[in-house]
Amino acid sequence: MINGMPINIARNLRAWIGEELPLYFVERVEFLKGPSSALYGNGAVLGVVNIVTSPQESENILESKISVGQPHEQKRFMGHCLMKKKNMSGDICFGFYGKNNSEEIYGENNVVRDSKKPQNLLATFDCTQDSPLNGLKFGVFSISQRGGLGTGWIGTTHKIDDYTFETLQPFLMYNKKLTNKLTLDTKLLFQRNDDIGLFYAGGQDAIEFGLIDHAYMGDIGLIYISSDKFNIIGGIAYDRRWHTNENSHFYIFSSGTIIQGGDYYFNSSKSCIITSAYLQLQNEFPILQGLRSTLGVRYDEGNNLIEPGNSFSKTSPRLGLVQRVNDCFNVKLLYGTAMRSLGLKEGIDNTMYADEYKRQTGLPITFTAKPETIETVEASAAYHTKRFQTSITYFDNTMKNPIRAYNVPVGTSTAFVVPYLNVAKEHKSSGVELDFDMGIPKGKFFINAAIQEGKDSDGKEIPNVPKTKFNAGLLYHLPVDLDVSLIVKNAGYTRRGTTTDASVLSKLGDRVGAHTVVDINCIKKINDDVRLELKVNNLFDKDWYYPQLSDTLPFDHPQSGRTVLCSMDVRF
Repeated sequence: MINGMPINIARNLRAWIGEELPLYFVERVEFLKGPSSALYGNGAVLGVVNIVTSPQESENILESKISVGQPHEQKRFMGHCLMKKKNMSGDICFGFYGKNNSEEIYGENNVVRDSKKPQNLLATFDCTQDSPLNGLKFGVFSISQRGGLGTGWIGTTHKIDDYTFETLQPFLMYNKKLTNKLTLDTKLLFQRNDDIGLFYAGGQDAIEFGLIDHAYMGDIGLIYISSDKFNIIGGIAYDRRWHTNENSHFYIFSSGTIIQGGDYYFNSSKSCIITSAYLQLQNEFPILQGLRSTLGVRYDEGNNLIEPGNSFSKTSPRLGLVQRVNDCFNVKLLYGTAMRSLGLKEGIDNTMYADEYKRQTGLPITFTAKPETIETVEASAAYHTKRFQTSITYFDNTMKNPIRAYNVPVGTSTAFVVPYLNVAKEHKSSGVELDFDMGIPKGKFFINAAIQEGKDSDGKEIPNVPKTKFNAGLLYHLPVDLDVSLIVKNAGYTRRGTTTDASVLSKLGDRVGAHTVVDINCIKKINDDVRLELKVNNLFDKDWYYPQLSDTLPFDHPQSGRTVLCSMDVRF
């Protein structure tokens, strides 16, 4: 989210956390760990990331940041413009990132090419205190990306691969104080998503597809704050998504001739609708001084008219207890649940795969999936002083009916369809996480480390998931107006596997082992309006891989080696 406005719904609630937005003026990034369904609804299964931009200043400003780097001739341009009028202020930021095609070879005739070129525009206009429309915000988010897929989804990528994803999201927000204690908080957004691609499919074959869909989301909430010890948040939400007939198709070409596929169109009556109601209460009990409780519950009812078998209703409770022992020490206990149902695109994919299954076998089939739900229990203790803070957390997660891409054999042939199904009854993981943050003269030092163990309902280790992580960082200010940060990141993953538990590894073996990556960043302040920056990621040029999201595909994702980026930040 950006300032509380969701932006990831275009990716069926699975936005890539690595996406880069032109937000270098960010004040802070808030991470709400664990299930957050009580307030944020469908998709907040693993938590919420909220980007809070810098507070608006009293004057007009214009700032820009230009970056160039290697390898692959990286180039970036970001801009931020703040305009102030008597009755309104406008906040506009934009960014463009480009690079030449990069190649990573991870097997004979298997190449991953990455030439993604994102462009983003984020504009928000706010009616000020002097305006009769005080409390109204409106704007538009435009997020687009084009280039090679960059993931080797069928074992390789090709020069002709071209993937375009565009999201246009106009929105309205209205926040108005009704009384001294009661506030109205509303959101309304419309979204158009274009998902278009051309991919090489081996030999003389190519695949072309297009999918255009629309979405409406609305949320009306009331916030009641009686005191700093008691508040209530409640509201209702509506989410409707449907597929349009504009440029929606799936074709397979061979030697320039269409050999398979056709137009896929589900009219607006075939939509996915989720209606929700939520309530959260926070109170400090008089029984134990400093004991604060948070109780939340959300009810979601989903009506999937594309695949009626995937309709659902689900109640997601959330309970948190925080006991302040003294001014420095507190303990916390959290229980929460959240859910994620099939998105619109996944439902359409399942329908297309079912048609393909029937074409190859002559047998009708329907692919359905229950919503995946997560149940989390956390217990933590935290201690903080003026100089340092530390916390240790034990967590236990249970994911029920996890949804994943799953290979379904078509008879005895080697052809497969890959719909979205519930691949297991449940996945369980538990572990411990440690955070440590200490201020030092002219700087700061921090550590974040965790270890976890995950098993499925049959007691087998879950493949392709992190089992250890260790992040450490040092931020230091030198006397020549130079800020330096050094980040060390280490992660280890469970062994790669398949749904049949066979030892089918990537074409060069299991490449997703433990890896350590070092990043360094230097910022030199020239004056109050100009800064220079040098950023080096993967300083020692280590080879490392992300696991394939589906454990049925026999390859992993090579990640970038050393990259160097030089930037100049100018404020007018």
